[in-house]
Amino acid sequence: MRKTLYPDSRSPIKNAFYTLFMAFYNMLVKEDLSPCDNNRLFENLKNLQSKIKMSTHYTNIEDRKKNIALTEGLIRGTFVKKEPSSLNHGAGLALDFENSIRRSKIETPRYEFKQGFLRLSDDRKYDKELESQIIHTICAMANIGPDSEGYIYIGVADKEKDAERIKILDGIEPMNISNHFVVGVEREAIILGISVENYCRKVLSIIQESKLSKDLKIAVLTKIDIIDYKGLTVIRICVPKQDELSYCGEDIYIRQYNNTVKLETAKEILAVNKIFEQR
Repeated sequence: MRKTLYPDSRSPIKNAFYTLFMAFYNMLVKEDLSPCDNNRLFENLKNLQSKIKMSTHYTNIEDRKKNIALTEGLIRGTFVKKEPSSLNHGAGLALDFENSIRRSKIETPRYEFKQGFLRLSDDRKYDKELESQIIHTICAMANIGPDSEGYIYIGVADKEKDAERIKILDGIEPMNISNHFVVGVEREAIILGISVENYCRKVLSIIQESKLSKDLKIAVLTKIDIIDYKGLTVIRICVPKQDELSYCGEDIYIRQYNNTVKLETAKEILAVNKIFEQR
């Protein structure tokens, strides 16, 4: 920390540390923000000690307030609002959606992005396997722990090559947010010959007809949002916090980084179950 806040000196950095602590307290606790770009955060904090105003014994309250405000200004661009409980709240919808994508870079297991159900081959065949993948991922996200939610977005590509392919196939201009590409689901609805509303209902029916644990299924079905992002429709599936281990039929799935994995042994299942029992 010293090398970041005051790299050219061996002097104490308590003034800079206090200022940084209070700035973090204000943003993390009072404003409910969360860091989304650690590299840029540390870059913006370089040599903070030389930027803040110093006073004898650091007792001037006004100087402290100014230093805290200055520090907040330096790092505010590297923070985003924490994931809201629901995206259905009007004008702030687009910003919340963008923030959610940015957060996915540092909380990877909690997020999954799918460009859609149609393969990007010339025949645009419907990918039936993706239905199972989404159900398994819902189960896996529910098993991250009793204090964690998960989010699946349909209509967002997480690979640039996929976005470029969609641009060629469907004639839309993907929108880049932190190397995730909003492509929407309208293009697939057109190919399938259905309305966007019926496309969304199809997603609901996939979950409704699944073998997910009853409580989990009900919770997820009440937490599906339709996001209109600059004219493109994105479906968000929220996986709410669960109090106990979730199943898909007789199987249990977990998240390992950004992968969904089925547990194969009783020992693995017991280990995951302990996460919920220790609450």
